[in-house]
Amino acid sequence: MYESLKPQRELQELIDSMVGTLRSMSKKTNGRFVSVDLHVEMLTETSCKLLESSGHNKRWCYNSSKIGEFLKKIGFHEDTTVYLTQTGWDTSLNALRNVFPNTFTK
Repeated sequence: MYESLKPQRELQELIDSMVGTLRSMSKKTNGRFVSVDLHVEMLTETSCKLLESSGHNKRWCYNSSKIGEFLKKIGFHEDTTVYLTQTGWDTSLNALRNVFPNTFTK
C-alpha cells in the first residue's frame, strides 16, 4: 500500500549503515542515540524568532545550550549519543557537548 514511501535499495543500505555506525558509537548506552539536523548557521542571531506574547515582543534564539536543555526535558539521558548533521565541529556547539558529552558531527 505504501510502497512508494519505501526507500530504494541503495538508500536503505546507506541508512542501515549509518544507523549501525551510530549504534556501535553508543554501545555503552545500550545503543541509544538521537540525530539532530543542526547547522551552526542556525545558531546565529539571524536565526532568532520574534514571538508575540501578551502584547510584548520577545526574541527567542536557539543555541546549543537550549537544544541540550530541550533534549534533557524530553527524556534523553546525558549519556545518550547525539549525532549532529553539522559538518565539522564549531566552538558554539561546546555547550551542547557539556550537557551531552557523546556529541559528534559528521
